[in-house]
Amino acid sequence: MSWKGGSTRAVIQDLFGIHTHTVMLAATGMHVGKTTLSLGVFKGLEKRYGKGRVAYCKPLGQRFKNISLDDGRVVKVDPDVEVLRNHFKLNLSWEHMSPVVF
Repeated sequence: MSWKGGSTRAVIQDLFGIHTHTVMLAATGMHVGKTTLSLGVFKGLEKRYGKGRVAYCKPLGQRFKNISLDDGRVVKVDPDVEVLRNHFKLNLSWEHMSPVVF
């Protein structure tokens, strides 16, 4: 299995043997309601496909807060990720949900 140059969808299909779909929310500016819209879209997808079958990732974050992990590490996470993770009680890794913050 070589994932170099492969898409995220291909990696997930290789690892877990499941077919995935991707929804990306974007806007032309900041502070226009993307996080609020994400909450609604996530809830709708969870209702349709079931808990544990929907994931969230904010690939780039302009703000961050430090989150202390159980193993003693501290990771920088966009606050919007914390909102969705806590609201939906997601058990996804912080690093996968908020991979890049600056």
